[in-house]
Amino acid sequence: MVLPANKARLFLVAAAGLDIFEPVHEGLAGINVFSINPDAMRAPRTPDTGDFLG
Repeated sequence: MVLPANKARLFLVAAAGLDIFEPVHEGLAGINVFSINPDAMRAPRTPDTGDFLG
């Protein structure tokens, strides 16, 4: 089987159609990336009730 390759996309997108690559694609697609700002974290804040976490 020949999978179409595209220079603008990762090959894994095309390979995800194969059973062996589907779990890899699903795992990578579910990753969340955060950009943490250390300066904002250093600033003192007043504690809240924690309702957001609840």
